[in-house]
Amino acid sequence: LFLRFDSGATANIFVSTTSDRNNHKRTASNHNYLLECDVLQQNVRAGQINEDGHLFFQKEAFDASQSAELAATQFLKAIQLNKPTPFGAYDLYQTLKVVDKINKRLKI
Repeated sequence: LFLRFDSGATANIFVSTTSDRNNHKRTASNHNYLLECDVLQQNVRAGQINEDGHLFFQKEAFDASQSAELAATQFLKAIQLNKPTPFGAYDLYQTLKVVDKINKRLKI
């Protein structure tokens, strides 16, 4: 499934019904930067070109149990500081439209 977002970003989703294991990776890149996230393992690998023109990678690992706490904290801080949340109702609407399209494609 190929998705194109309002921002111009794109996504490819591949589903294999014959795989013997789960695999969920997200990749984002531009001319100088690469970000790869293994969602199931909660690992992120970031690569960027250093001053010498070589690709340099840095790895980070995250605790999945902290994701919900972080999201709730950001939401409450936005309310306390009277600032917009990172994601709004329009983002939710756009996400639901994409989910609906995906569900329709999977039913074919």
